[in-house]
Amino acid sequence: MSVYFFYILSWLRWSFDWTHRLPAFLADYLELNFKQYKILKVNIKILGELSESQLSNIKDTLIDISVILDQCNIELEILGYIQTIKYDNNVLNSITCGFSGIFSKFFIWFSKNSYHQRDVITIFFIPNFKNFRGCAYPGTNWIIVDINKAKGRTIVHEIGHLCDLWSHSKYAENIMSTPSNGRKISNFQSSMIRTSRFVTKK
Repeated sequence: MSVYFFYILSWLRWSFDWTHRLPAFLADYLELNFKQYKILKVNIKILGELSESQLSNIKDTLIDISVILDQCNIELEILGYIQTIKYDNNVLNSITCGFSGIFSKFFIWFSKNSYHQRDVITIFFIPNFKNFRGCAYPGTNWIIVDINKAKGRTIVHEIGHLCDLWSHSKYAENIMSTPSNGRKISNFQSSMIRTSRFVTKK
């Protein structure tokens, strides 16, 4: 039950955060201030064994994430080492990407195994994510992506959902389009990401 207590608390904090986020967002969106570089911190966890080719792909993916986020003047910072962790098959089998997933085993498991700081995003790379490449639950600090199918744009798309870009874009070239094949980030989207709790000053 503590997972749901902190999940509700995160939404209460989210409401309070807008008292200072809104002015920051408007200043950023209207470009009243020069957009200085900021930092987005992530922690990487791999479910199961990790092959050399998969490790190489993950490193290439992280570089690609940095290239995409550079549009927003955001630098990617990796906290700690890339970790491999054991998992229960029942957890993976319960994964779904929809509102009902909040009440499933996997939601509790990923919430408990995410990074302990609320402003750091944990990226969970998992094997065989059914028909999905990635999934995010706003209000949490973690995303799930398929280790074999997810690209840099997939991960930035899911990070966008955590940063309050909840709807999908109708423009195929946009990062929030679905399927997530686009790479462009609009000024509005950039300001939402830059003023989220996950992005901090250098």
